[in-house]
Amino acid sequence: MAIGIVMLLVAIGFVLSLVGMLLIMISVLRGAASSGNVEVGGGVLIGPIPVVFGSSSRAILVASILLAVIMAIAIIVMIAIPYIAR
Repeated sequence: MAIGIVMLLVAIGFVLSLVGMLLIMISVLRGAASSGNVEVGGGVLIGPIPVVFGSSSRAILVASILLAVIMAIAIIVMIAIPYIAR
């Protein structure tokens, strides 16, 4: 049972990575960088410490919110896996 959950989570991670790469390719093909008004933001987790960066305060705020949501989902999944695997 636990192996099935692990494989499901691996598959979800793989699909999300592919979707992210696809979205990046689509934005490049549509010429989002040439529109002149582009805001960039992102975040990286280094251990338990989130590092957020961006080109404007709005981009930093959006990246922070998204990073907090992703961290909350990760914590919920890590707590729930032992209960689901029973």
